[in-house]
Amino acid sequence: MHDGASHSHHTHSLIRTLTPLLSTQIIVEDGTEQGLQRIILTTNMPGKLLLHWGVEGGEGYKEGWRLPGERSWPDGTVMYKDRALQTPFKYAVAGYQICVVSDFVL
Repeated sequence: MHDGASHSHHTHSLIRTLTPLLSTQIIVEDGTEQGLQRIILTTNMPGKLLLHWGVEGGEGYKEGWRLPGERSWPDGTVMYKDRALQTPFKYAVAGYQICVVSDFVL
């Protein structure tokens, strides 16, 4: 059922070239019908990579990062010191690794 509300979808992308052969791309997609966002990180950096992350606490929050709800945790994510999360990158194609974090509000 469609509630008649208009939803716009926006994608923001940042590509960072670390050396002529190494690069990283961050894509943030927002504006889904549920108001949720998705962050996609890709890189051709070699080795085992982890995304160390959390959610900024917000105005007036003095404790640092907050942990998002578990439905936002990608497969393989573990809690680190009860203050942050660590999500492993997964191998994709052509030597690239990818990490996707989704279903949360920025």
